Amino acid sequence: MFTRCSAVGAQQEREANGSQEAEGRGNRELRSKRDGDELGRVMSSPARRVVTFHYTLRDPEGHLLDTSTGGEAIAYLEGASMIIDGLEEELRAFEAGAKTTITVPAVKAYGERDDEQVRKVPRNVLPVEGEFKVGDQFQTAPDRGAPVVTVVAVEDDGVLLDANHPLAGVDLTFEVELLETRAASAAEIEHGHVHGPSGHCD
Repeated sequence: MFTRCSAVGAQQEREANGSQEAEGRGNRELRSKRDGDELGRVMSSPARRVVTFHYTLRDPEGHLLDTSTGGEAIAYLEGASMIIDGLEEELRAFEAGAKTTITVPAVKAYGERDDEQVRKVPRNVLPVEGEFKVGDQFQTAPDRGAPVVTVVAVEDDGVLLDANHPLAGVDLTFEVELLETRAASAAEIEHGHVHGPSGHCD
């Protein structure tokens, strides 16, 4: 950004002195327009917030699936994919102190179920020792971002695994209480996550 601003300043000085030929002026004007467009996009971008909230999650039948009430509230940086897209989209309209109920369709939550994600795998290739039973869940690799699969059947020649998220295909209802909203710091935006009260990563 500093380099582009410096180039714009140099361009304006050269034009004022009339020291460049028509072709040079045309190139500089084109660069100036690109820089102006870039600045306009930055200035018009909505401010990103850090939002802290409590939630209670229910399925379409009203069964309790999860809640943060009585525990630690959830804090996220807008635009950092820290919560499901459909919930973040709705929460953008609310400020601290608001209490609301939001229903997020499956497609904007954990997606629709995909039958292609259910496959039979030989036992000897699974990274888990011991016996398997229906309902067991494990990660397919040691790294933190590896997919979690669920055992849906145990057969003589292999194990049937479902790589769909357990809530895939389910419309979700969130009862939400917003505790705090604040402008995200430059460091939080750069790092892509919320920092603690001290200004450092938790």
